[in-house]
Amino acid sequence: MGTPALLLAWAAAAFAAAGLTLGAGFTAGPDGGRGRQRMPVLALAAGGALAAALAALAAAALAGRGWWFAGEKLLVGLPLQAVGVAAAASGLVLWLRSAAVPLARTLLIGGGSAMLAAAASSWLVGFPPQPVATLVLAAAVVLATGLAWAVLTARGTRPVAGFAGMLALLLVAGVGWSWLSDTAAPRLEAGASHGHGSPAPPTADAVSVTDLRTPAEATGTVRRFDLTAGTHEVELASGETVEAWGFGGTGLAGPELRVQEGDLVEAHLANRDIEDGVTLHWHGYDVPNGEDGVAGVTQDAVAPGEGFTSRFVADQPGTYWYHTHQVSSEGVRRGLYGMFVVEPRGGIPETSDLALPIHRIGGEVVIGTTDGPQRVDAAVGESVRLRVANTEQSPVRVAVAGAPFRVVAVDGRDLAGVATSRAKRSGSAPGPGSTSWRPCPRPGSGSRPGCPRHPSSSSPRQGPPHPTRPAGSTTTPNSTCSRTAPAASPTSARRRCGPNSCSTGCRDSSAAPRRTPTP
Repeated sequence: MGTPALLLAWAAAAFAAAGLTLGAGFTAGPDGGRGRQRMPVLALAAGGALAAALAALAAAALAGRGWWFAGEKLLVGLPLQAVGVAAAASGLVLWLRSAAVPLARTLLIGGGSAMLAAAASSWLVGFPPQPVATLVLAAAVVLATGLAWAVLTARGTRPVAGFAGMLALLLVAGVGWSWLSDTAAPRLEAGASHGHGSPAPPTADAVSVTDLRTPAEATGTVRRFDLTAGTHEVELASGETVEAWGFGGTGLAGPELRVQEGDLVEAHLANRDIEDGVTLHWHGYDVPNGEDGVAGVTQDAVAPGEGFTSRFVADQPGTYWYHTHQVSSEGVRRGLYGMFVVEPRGGIPETSDLALPIHRIGGEVVIGTTDGPQRVDAAVGESVRLRVANTEQSPVRVAVAGAPFRVVAVDGRDLAGVATSRAKRSGSAPGPGSTSWRPCPRPGSGSRPGCPRHPSSSSPRQGPPHPTRPAGSTTTPNSTCSRTAPAASPTSARRRCGPNSCSTGCRDSSAAPRRTPTP
């Protein structure tokens, strides 16, 4: 089972456990286990316990794929589920014995509330687990249990209103805190201290972050780019029109910025109508702090009608991407992103070089600039590099069918000594990714390091490995076409790219298709 499927399985099991346990609590009647509700309550409670066990197994399996997939599920969700199962089991035993029925029903509902908090922890707590969000979830479980106790024991209007009011206030405050922590006001300036309390007084050797810019005397061939952030409508190949944000152009992704090593990049960002402000963050690429767009930390967010110019030397060849870092969880999702490629001095050996960000919007998967097929013709023996960047918040698997390929770069940087992949698949974690294919010659045309050796005409026939055909890719018998597509739909089970920090995970692969359509 793939990682996206495991994430979906965990979410389904966790919410099923909460729903079934809460259903048992609300179904349990005031007469205890002697009434007609006995079997339905038993069935619901047993189903809830089974679903909780399945969620725990899915979380353990996700931990094997990477701690970042399961951290909050095991550290926060699993303890909440354990408390929920224990409380529900205690309540069920009391209810079946018709002893302390109001308390029994309260424990069942409280257990279901704990399981609901466990299911929500993946979205509300995130990875790594945030202490404030964890405390808010725990307090919400306590207040929900208190509210159930006040109602079931008929404590009167005041206790019910008190618990309900505190629960509502806590939830509103939690949402407000999450929103504020995800937003830097367009005029917010970075303080002199990152700690709590009053800012530390400036020292004689203090340097303002606005002074940490590329020196004016920096040299190199100037490559200037103008990016205008604004709202626009994008018509997908499916015919659907979606409201998007972008850095210019008619497509979803911003324009590709491609330079050569040693160039002096000047990227001017203008904000036309993004009300919350916008910045340019160079994801995975090292630039002076004053050139990087982390709103409220390294610079102010660019308000509507304003602009900012990032200026730096392109001295790190590789595949990168740029995106807004002001409310990035929303801005990137709506389209404020694009590819940034730095070619090595002297150019690249591949005949065709495509930078393809993978994104999901309006229920469609967009690769590059469209959700429809794309076709690039390549002659036999020519090489094709696909630089695949995952802009989603969960892993994406890409595949090539019909041609051998090599993963030649990870996290945007070239690898040494890579070999031909026979699995025809490459995974990409959330963040930038690139996949480049280098050609493997056809029989009789020579050999290339890292490619399989072709048998001579007098050798026993050894057929090439049969290409794997993953979900999401298509091949035609005897066809030399190669297609790439996500093999599994990404899920939004957990935020991997937060408002002020992003995880990385690029893949570069290489292959030699005759024609390379890329949907």
